[in-house]
Amino acid sequence: MNPRELITELVQAIQLVIDSGEVLSDDIQGMLAQTLLQLLNRMDSTGIPEGSFPSSNVNGFQYDPKNQELLVQFHGPYPQAAGPVYRYAGVPQYIFNIISRGQIGPLTSGRNRYHAWHRGITPSLGAAVNALLKAGNYQYERIS
Repeated sequence: MNPRELITELVQAIQLVIDSGEVLSDDIQGMLAQTLLQLLNRMDSTGIPEGSFPSSNVNGFQYDPKNQELLVQFHGPYPQAAGPVYRYAGVPQYIFNIISRGQIGPLTSGRNRYHAWHRGITPSLGAAVNALLKAGNYQYERIS
């Protein structure tokens, strides 16, 4: 279950308790608040919760807002295998936010061993990475 699904289920459970008139102890309320905060922080720090949507091109990524560095790992030679990692410098937070949500659709449709993609349909990590990092002409280097 990804963080968004877990948050939805937690909120629904809390609503059921409230609707029933039951009062949650301070300890339970604190634990729920802490769990929700951890899930939200995980979503914010990685951009996209793991498994939230597949990519035919991108295996994973990590962003450092302080240094404005984006690490992108592409797929390797086998399904979901770790491929090369590239470091992109000077990537602003708003660009990372767009990429992390896959808010740019592909220019083509197709399928490979990792995933299918459809022209103009979002979310698309690969299309967002390709369009925004190329357009921004960010300096990059292969680090693995």
